[in-house]
Amino acid sequence: DRLADLARSLVILSLAIAIGAALFFRELRRKISEPIHALVSFTREVAKTRNFSRRLESRADSGELLELAGAIDFLLEQVEAHRLMFEKGEHERQQLERQLQQTQRLEAIGRLVGGVAHDFNNLLFVIISYASLLKNAAEPGSGDYDDLEEILKAANDASDLTSQILT
Repeated sequence: DRLADLARSLVILSLAIAIGAALFFRELRRKISEPIHALVSFTREVAKTRNFSRRLESRADSGELLELAGAIDFLLEQVEAHRLMFEKGEHERQQLERQLQQTQRLEAIGRLVGGVAHDFNNLLFVIISYASLLKNAAEPGSGDYDDLEEILKAANDASDLTSQILT
């Protein structure tokens, strides 16, 4: 959108310079040759250097040439303003692009962590299942029974932590 505004400004500037030059040069060529040469040199320099902040200096007493210089200065200010807006927009676009890439990286890491947590939870299910079977077969109060209760408690705690990661 800003690029389109800048392009429109450049087209308007080009048209204004072309139309203004065609109308004024014909009349001014008969009256004043030095200011015309200065205007042509100025226009070429702006086109070559792309320095739109430069201003036309006129030493002529001709009111028409001074009006033309004022119009050109105004158009150059507009082009410069649109150029600055475009640069700002481009900078903002690049910043948003970097933020999007960072978000995508974090999202990928989140998916990876979720996948690992899901697989870990599946392993804990197997551990809990076998530990429960062995505990049911063990004699209550025996060392094996107590050890299996500790294994089940730790596996259930790990399963709870994994569930927190997944949600």
